[in-house]
Amino acid sequence: MSGPSPCGGRIAIQGVRPQVDCARYDAKAVVGERVTVAADLVREGHQRLAAAVRYRPRGEQGWREAPLELAGNDRYAGSFPAERIGRWEYRVVAWTDHWTTWRRALQAKVDAGVDDAEIAVELADGTRVAADNVLIVRVPATADLAHPVDPIGSGELVLLRDGREFTGTWEKPSARANFRWLGPQGQPLRLARGTTWIELVPEDGSVTVRDATSDAGASGSGEGS
Repeated sequence: MSGPSPCGGRIAIQGVRPQVDCARYDAKAVVGERVTVAADLVREGHQRLAAAVRYRPRGEQGWREAPLELAGNDRYAGSFPAERIGRWEYRVVAWTDHWTTWRRALQAKVDAGVDDAEIAVELADGTRVAADNVLIVRVPATADLAHPVDPIGSGELVLLRDGREFTGTWEKPSARANFRWLGPQGQPLRLARGTTWIELVPEDGSVTVRDATSDAGASGSGEGS
C-alpha cells in the first residue's frame, strides 16, 4: 500500500502516514480492518481547510473517497476499509473550505453582538459561497453515518435548487459506479451549475429545511434523527 505526499500551491501536505521509508516500501494492512491515514495540512492565511483521502485497489480506474477530520493542531486523520487482498493506492487531497470559513467568521460576529446591519451584509456575502445544489440522500438505516459511507443500491432523495424542492431517486449499482440522480419519471435530475452539497440521512430519519434568514449559520440544511 503506497501513498504520495503532494506539496505545492497555497496548501502544504506533509507527514503523510502510513508510509514506510518515504513510500519506498508498501505499508501493510489486514483485510477487513480500517486503514488510518493522517497528514499535516498547512495553509497560509486564516481560512479553514477540508481534506479527504482518496483510495483504490491498484489498477482500478476511479478513486473512492473518505473525509479527513482535524485531529489536533494541523494534523488531519481519517480511515478507509481494506476490503480485499492486494495492493492499494491512496492519496491525500486538501482544499480551502470557504463555507466553513464564512460560517465561523459569521458566528464569531453573532456571538460578539455585532449589529444586525453588519450581520445582514455577512449573510449576503454567504450567498456567494453557499451550495448551488443540496442533495439529501436517504441511505439504509443500518448505515453507520459516524464513519465514511459508500452506499450501493438505490433510494430516495430530495434536491434543493433555485429555492425549490424536488423529489427523486438515486442509483449506484456498484462501488465503482458513479451516482445517478433521477427524477420521478426516471429522467436525469438537472443540477444548477456550481457547487453541490450531498447530505446522507437514514431512510427513517426526518429532514428539516430552514430558510437562510432564520438561521445565521446556514442557507438550508438536512438533519437526520
